[in-house]
Amino acid sequence: MNLFICNTTFQMYFLLKIIEYKKIKNYDIIFIGNKNNEKNIHYFKKVSESANKSIILNCDIKTILFPFEINKIECLNYDSIYLSSIDSIYTQLILSKLKFNNLYTFDDGTANINPQSSYYIDNRNVRMRTVSFLLRNRYNIKKIKKLSNTHYSIYNKKNIIDSVVNIDLFNKINNNNNNNNNNGKVCNLILGSVYAAILSDPNMKNILFDKLKDRFKKLNGDTIYLPHPRDLEIIKQFKNEYIRTDLIFEDFYSQLSEKYEVINIFSFSSSSILNLDLKACYIITGNIFNQTYLNLVKSISTHSSNFIEIHI
Repeated sequence: MNLFICNTTFQMYFLLKIIEYKKIKNYDIIFIGNKNNEKNIHYFKKVSESANKSIILNCDIKTILFPFEINKIECLNYDSIYLSSIDSIYTQLILSKLKFNNLYTFDDGTANINPQSSYYIDNRNVRMRTVSFLLRNRYNIKKIKKLSNTHYSIYNKKNIIDSVVNIDLFNKINNNNNNNNNNGKVCNLILGSVYAAILSDPNMKNILFDKLKDRFKKLNGDTIYLPHPRDLEIIKQFKNEYIRTDLIFEDFYSQLSEKYEVINIFSFSSSSILNLDLKACYIITGNIFNQTYLNLVKSISTHSSNFIEIHI
């Protein structure tokens, strides 16, 4: 029996590709996340269709209470376990409860190929280490990477371990979308972010979007604002362009490509622009953002030479 442990909608999307690639028949699914999020529920239902058992464990509680969520897990023995968020204490606590023969890892996003990310550097402070010890957590990022037999990746780049199998699903998407759509329609798609995590001052959010709105007024075509799954607030400057969908970006892009000949992507260093290896991409940067974000922009700048700079 196989078990997939997922923490995000993209991970649920990717596990379906791994199941298809490896022709896995018998598997359970544990999703650690918010069950009130529409995207989460959409993809959880999708991955649950062929699963033997699937459960959602609530992560919106104090870490000290998470062991009570783990008690919902019925099967405690698996042949193989697949997981992505190697730095998550919730994932590590689940592993500590289970017995298994084989461990496999798969991509979460740019953290897998960014050597400055939490997948490479253990940033736990004394309090987090103490909580981890008290909860009898037997795993950390170093141990998980050492135990992982194989890592399944969407990137043809150095990853968290040396044994990597590439699943080229996004080129397949691009090829499928090459449908000779010559209608001349242009879409300018803004990929939203969690702005509290990337701005040097969260109060600068209005300044950022006032400046972006001025830029987009000069562009031809339709503009669409796609919010981040963890930041669904309507941006007042783009309230008429805001769209809510159950689909993650990769599926939504596939849908848009049936309507538009040209899709320009404007992103806050989203891993999605790497996922699809798109050429018409623009990374939004400038001194309005914090250093962590600017470091991420720098790490992926080799993948895109197009930048929109916002300064204050």
